Amino acid sequence: MLERVHLQSTGRLTLASTKNVSFNKKYKMLAKSAGFDESQVKGLENPRTKQKTKRNILESYEKLKGNNVEQAINNVIESVPGGVYVENIEIFVSTGGKLGSEDVSFVASGDVYGVQGKSRNIRGFYVGCKAFYQKATGTVVALVDDQYCLFQQKGKQEPKKLLYDDLIKIGE
Repeated sequence: MLERVHLQSTGRLTLASTKNVSFNKKYKMLAKSAGFDESQVKGLENPRTKQKTKRNILESYEKLKGNNVEQAINNVIESVPGGVYVENIEIFVSTGGKLGSEDVSFVASGDVYGVQGKSRNIRGFYVGCKAFYQKATGTVVALVDDQYCLFQQKGKQEPKKLLYDDLIKIGE
C-alpha cells in the first residue's frame, strides 16, 4: 500500500508526450495540474487527512501509476479527453524504501494540452468501435474512464459498463 511506500519527486520536465505532436496545429490547455501532484502527496503524509480522502488519493495513484516514466506520462495524457502532450511535468518515484526494490513505480502531473472535443482513443477503443464480449458482438458507445467503457451488445436495449480488458476489438 502507498502509505508504507516512500514517494519523492525525481524531476521536472518542460514538455513531454507519448503521442505524435504536430506543432503546426493549435493546441489549448485542457487541464491544469492533471495527474498525481504534490498536494496529493502532502495529503497522504498529513496525519489530519481523513481516511476516506486518503483512500481516494490511493485510488487516483493506482490509476495513474506506471512501471516507467513513459507510462506515467501517458497515463496523465490519457486521463484527459483529447490530450496530446503535457507541460510543466513533475515526476514522482514510489519505492518500498529503496530505489532498487521491485516495487518501483512512477506517477506524474502537469498541464495537459490537446484538441478540445477530439475523439479519444483508450487502449485502442473509441466510440463506435466494434468489439466482442463473451459470445456476443456489439459497439462501444462511450468511454467512461481509463478502465471502463459502455458497450452496447447487439440486440440489447441497455449498454453495459465493462472493463476494456474484457473486450476484444474487431477489425479497424
